[in-house]
Amino acid sequence: MPVAIHDQLRARVVTLAARGTLSPSEIQDLLGIKKSAYYDILATAEVTGSSRRPEVTSVVGRPRKMTTEELEFICTLYKDYPDLYLDEVRYYLGQALGTYYPISTLHDAILELKLTRKKLKIVARQRDKEERALFDALKAQWFGRECVWTDETARAAEEDHRRFGRAREGVPAIMREPLTYATLLSVLPAISLDGVIACRVFEGAVDGLSFFEFCRDDLVRSSSISGVT
Repeated sequence: MPVAIHDQLRARVVTLAARGTLSPSEIQDLLGIKKSAYYDILATAEVTGSSRRPEVTSVVGRPRKMTTEELEFICTLYKDYPDLYLDEVRYYLGQALGTYYPISTLHDAILELKLTRKKLKIVARQRDKEERALFDALKAQWFGRECVWTDETARAAEEDHRRFGRAREGVPAIMREPLTYATLLSVLPAISLDGVIACRVFEGAVDGLSFFEFCRDDLVRSSSISGVT
């Protein structure tokens, strides 16, 4: 690796060459520099007007900087779909904004946005917090013996879910998906303060018609027999 020549020695080369009292070879032997370094120093002084060593700038490509709109789009994308892979983010970014970045640039942007990788929390898309709060407030007007609780259950369908996603630091990665069930076996029970008063087991999923038939044929008859009003 060549040794850098400090600025004072470079200045002496230019000064001795300008005096003309010594030959180039004598200056090279006197200062202990190579012939190529001698002529490089003189050429630099002639072009720049200074004997100082020029600053070395490495020739590299300009780092690609994403715009604010693109960064906000990535944040929104991961907020709605936290399980996306980087190649999927690149595809949606290109479809929406017409810009295509390499995976390395997207990775740097995710680090800049502090989108960390964490385990996904799967939440049913049908869940509505506002409607649930209204229902809780409505329940307060009834007494316990006036209430019958019903629910449904079934063997959940085996689906391939991604286990990890990305979200901002301190924010859980929540993936909202349709709550699906297998069509093998469904159970509709009804429970009061006296215990289970009706139950129906059948093949297929629970829909509005099957629930109405359960209430009409099983729940109402059982309630009249047990004295629940």
